[in-house]
Amino acid sequence: MGKRATSSGVSDPPARPGRREYYHDPESPPVNSMSPTAFVVARNRSGHVLLVRRVDSGNWELPGGRVECGESAQIAAVREVAEESGVTVEVRRLAGVYTHAGHVMFYPDTGEARQQFAVCFLASPVAGTPRPDG
Repeated sequence: MGKRATSSGVSDPPARPGRREYYHDPESPPVNSMSPTAFVVARNRSGHVLLVRRVDSGNWELPGGRVECGESAQIAAVREVAEESGVTVEVRRLAGVYTHAGHVMFYPDTGEARQQFAVCFLASPVAGTPRPDG
């Protein structure tokens, strides 16, 4: 399988097996866990929003991830942005808290069917140059 060309001229990496997402799908597996996560909308002075590309699906998304035990959502958000993009951000304020029972993420290798619980922050980049994760 090769890379898929997009209308923007940027090639998408081939999708990797792994996480499957369901949206209001009666065929989705029953949820067996909930995971607190933190994401960031980081907008630079030109108004551009920082996005990262998932290595498992090739989809673009806001940087973020799991909140680790003993860590605040705000600290997790800053850590995840730095890990995924090489950019250090300063959180400005809470954008919102999002969760929905109809959005299920299923991991076939572990059998985990997760309902996400996401805290989203607005932030500004303060250092670093965006780079690919990995």
